[in-house]
Formats: sequence, structure tokens, C-alpha cells
Amino acid sequence: MLAPARKISQTWLMKSFKVSLTTAVALAIFVPLPAQALPDDAAEMRELLASEYGGSAIAYVNDDPGDFRTIGCRGRVDLLEVLVENGLVLSEVDARPRFQFISCSLYQRGGPTLAMVIDPDSVAGFEDDIDAMDGTMPLYTAIRTDKYDAVFALLQNGVSRFERGERYQALTREEHLLLAAAEAINGNKEDAVRAFRDSRFGYILDAARNEANVSYVEQRIGGGGGGGLFSAIAGGVLGAYMGGAVGAGAGLLMGATSGDSDGSGTGGEGYSGPLPLPTNRAELGLQVNPVRVPQRGLEVMQLRPGGSGEAAGIRPGDILVSIAGELVASRGSLYVATEKAFDLPEYEVEYLRGGERMTATFGPPQPETEEPANNSAPAASEPSPGTSTTGTVLEELEALGDLRDRGILSEEEFEEMKARIMNRSTAAPAPAAPAPVTDAPTVFGIRMGQPLASLQVMQEHPNQRYQVTPQVTDPEIDVMAVQATAETGVCKVQMYGRTYERDRHGRAVLAAYDRYHPALVAEFGPARETDTLARGSDYDDADEYALSIFHGDRQRSSFWQLDGSDGISTVLLDITSDGPLGLYVYLGYEFSNFDECQAIIQAANASGA
Repeated sequence: MLAPARKISQTWLMKSFKVSLTTAVALAIFVPLPAQALPDDAAEMRELLASEYGGSAIAYVNDDPGDFRTIGCRGRVDLLEVLVENGLVLSEVDARPRFQFISCSLYQRGGPTLAMVIDPDSVAGFEDDIDAMDGTMPLYTAIRTDKYDAVFALLQNGVSRFERGERYQALTREEHLLLAAAEAINGNKEDAVRAFRDSRFGYILDAARNEANVSYVEQRIGGGGGGGLFSAIAGGVLGAYMGGAVGAGAGLLMGATSGDSDGSGTGGEGYSGPLPLPTNRAELGLQVNPVRVPQRGLEVMQLRPGGSGEAAGIRPGDILVSIAGELVASRGSLYVATEKAFDLPEYEVEYLRGGERMTATFGPPQPETEEPANNSAPAASEPSPGTSTTGTVLEELEALGDLRDRGILSEEEFEEMKARIMNRSTAAPAPAAPAPVTDAPTVFGIRMGQPLASLQVMQEHPNQRYQVTPQVTDPEIDVMAVQATAETGVCKVQMYGRTYERDRHGRAVLAAYDRYHPALVAEFGPARETDTLARGSDYDDADEYALSIFHGDRQRSSFWQLDGSDGISTVLLDITSDGPLGLYVYLGYEFSNFDECQAIIQAANASGA
């Protein structure tokens, strides 16, 4: 159920009227002409590419942008699949046909087509093309038309702007996303709200429900201005997309809060600093600039003294080509790569120096800060055991008081966060881990009751869940996680399988599912099987298996409820989705100490520990 929306302001009403007018004009511009000679099916498209374009999808798209636009408008996934098979990369398409394809996909029925081919560089390019093409921001349009696929795809691909215009250039990326989330909430755009929640930006959605946060950002843009991280990077990315090799720098990426990105923005009177929202991006400590030669990448212009880049041996003039395995060539791909790196204990950065390809290791990252109530401001990180905390606590309380005085925190939020800081500074040490249990059940090499200290923890998550290094070799494993307390040790094991991209028919993921299912039946007996498709689903074709899972219309799972006598209480085998065309297998085990484990976690949460 959606939380109650904040009171609708006059600003929001005027903005809604404006976008209604803009949408009507844009629809008139982007409705495809009936005379387009579009191939009838995939076979005809393959024949056309082979006979007239040497098998090059890029050549076809740039030569016949009207057809490409129509594919987006009509949601022709079958034709787009052929283009992808023949080398279509959206960021490599000329600016105008790319702009028209994305625009028509957003306004018409092309949400699934957009999700198929969108990439971070094309999102950044589209945002930079907006002023020249006189269009609206893609996230603005996707939310206004309430398209889940489009909003989700944009958020996952580094979208950074919600509004166009000089006065919005003072805002950080997180502030743009906050305004976007507020638009979705106030406009009752339930699919757009769900897209925020299903992506990694649920915390932005929560922050947008706090009226003080939205009002603060609206006041920041009230007086116009410039500066901020975005204005520092926009010129450089646009220059790169238009063929330039040098442009404005892309800013120092601090990775802690949006307020750390750049404090130079100016806005409404008394509202000069960015709203301190978490960025959830890894710190690089580098100022970079998009370049195309000698290779597409990000040239290092400046290093922050003592930052991660300097520690890793990066120098000015180096050209970054990948971060944590993700290619980088624009702010969009930079956002996506550093978001991925944020969750890793360490990661590699590939770069060019003097024409030679080299690798640097970054990490470990700074400890993740605890998310504050209502996400109004970042909480301070936990002090290390055995260190003096007096200075840190005083600094945190002073910063907290400043946020209250500026109206960002209410008096109740201030008192709550103050109590948490004071309680943390006097907290007793954690109890010792339980002794190992030798005859306990073991799954994926992890025992019931196994002390967390005996596992290599890669990332900590809420409710005492931890991503750990896999203990066994299994090509299906992508992520291994456990839930554990100091008193019970491990009480739950979760395996998240590797993602099968573009598995439209579900064949690959079903094969992986069937590799586990017989062994589980042999060990635990018959399961409670679920294999259903919702009546009236729009995704009932054979090639829409992945989409039906993604939209929640289809379920495929096997569940075992056991008596716990052998140490295992429940087992769940499930097929789930991490995108419109990405499927993976999930396999989770709850041990017989799970209820005790949950009671301890709930008690800790209730006490604010």
C-alpha cells in the first residue's frame, strides 16, 4: 500500500499542467507515419540487413531512422531483437535517431523495447541532447506516463536528470531523483513508485515522502543559479557525444552523500547547500572527463589528495576504461559502475597510460553509513572498537543540530537520532560467538549455527544479513548470503543464481531450476509446487516468459515445509527476475534455529540497537 502523499503544492500543480501540454505536443511530433515500410517480421528484417546493409544494424538505423523510431513506437520487440543480434548498441546510434527512438518508446507502447537496448551511455547522451532537440527528460516522461519498465530501466542505467533548465543545474543527481520520486508519489503513479522501490533507489522514495526534504530542494531551485556536480559534468559529456575530446570535468566523486559532491551550487536564499542524501556510490577521489581518443573512456584530470585514486596509483592523464568490470565512457556508465563497486570489498579499475592497458585495485571502501530515519540526512559511521568516540559524538551532535535548525530534520527526528548516537557511544561489546556445532546440517558448505566470524563477509545488510564468499564451487552461484546473530550463528542460507540475460522464453533459467529440483525432491520428498500465470495477463506468449516473471504475473517455485528434526525447517526454490529480460534461480534454506534468530533480530530492532 502506498504511503499517503504529501499535500500537493502550487508548484506541483503548475508542473503537472505543463507536462500535460508538453506531452500532447510531443505525441503529435512522435506518432509514427503510416507510410513507413517496416519489415513484417524477424525473418524479413534479417534478410533486409543482410542484403542491403552488410549485416550491420547500426548502418540500417542511421540510414532509416524513421523505421527505427517506428519500432520503438510500436513496441516491436521481435524486430529489435534482430537488430541487437546484428550489433545494435544504442549509444553508438546517431543522436537524432537515438533521440526519436527513446522518445517514441516512452510516449507510446515501447517500454519493453526501451528496456531491451537502453544503456548508461545512451541515457547520458539523451539527457545531453535534450536542449538541442527541445524535448523533455526521459525520466520525467516515463513517470508521467507511469511506465514501470521505462522507469526501472532508466534508474538502472544511470539516469541523472529529472527536469531541464538552467535553474535545475544547481541540483545533485540525488536531488533530481528526489523530485522525480515526489512526482510519482503526488501523481499517484503506482507503477513508477514500484519501479523506484524495486530498484536500488527505495531510499530516495522514502526521502521524497518527507515534505521537508522536497520543500528544501524546491527552495534551492527557487532562485535559479548554477554550479553543483551536474553543471561541472554536463558540458564534458555533451562535448564527447558531439565528437569533442575535451570538455568540462566530471567532478570529484566522493561516494558518501550528495552534499559531498560539490558545495558550490546556489539556489533560493538560505538554501545554498545540497540536501545531504546518500549516493551509494564508491569513492574514486578523481576528477574525470569523457574522451573518445585513443579510446572511449574517462580521462583523469585531477586527483583528490589522499583519496582512493591516489592510493591506487592513478595519475592525471590516465584514461579509465572500466570500473568493477563495467565499461565507462560517460557520467551514466560512471554512476552505474561506482554503484556496483560500492557493494564490493575491493574492485579493479582498468585504464590506459601511454597506450598501455593497466589495472589498479581500489578498496576496501569506507564503512557504509547507517541510513537515517526518513532519509533526511546521512548518519555518522560507527566508531572502531576500542577507540575514543567523544570527539566524534560531539561532532555528530553538532551536525545533527545544524540539520534541525535548517529545517531538514523535525524535532522528533532530531531527538530520535540523538538518542541513537548516545546509545551507540555507550553500547556494550557484542557477546561471544557460539561454539561450532559438528553434527549440524550443512548447505552450500555452510553449517547451521556456524559463527559468522568463520565466514568471509563481503557486505553487511539490514536485519543481520551478510553477503559472504561462497564455500563451494558451483557455476550457478552469483551471490551467497546468510542471516546470523551472535547468539545463534547462521540461521538462514540464501543462494542467488547467476542472471540469464535476454532469456525471453525462460529456457535457460528453467534448465538451471531443473538441475536443483530432482535432488531436492530426493532429499526432502514432494514439494508444494507453484507454476501459475495470472488470468488475463498481457504476457502470455511463449517469448514473454521473462516479462511475465518480471511483472509478477507468473510464479514458478517449489516449497518444502519440514519438521526441523534434521535441522532444516524450510526450503524454497524459486525463479525470479532482476530486470525485464533477466532471470535467475533462488534457493534458500531456513535452519531449525531460524525462529530464535528472528526473535533476537526483532528485539534488537525494537530497542533501536
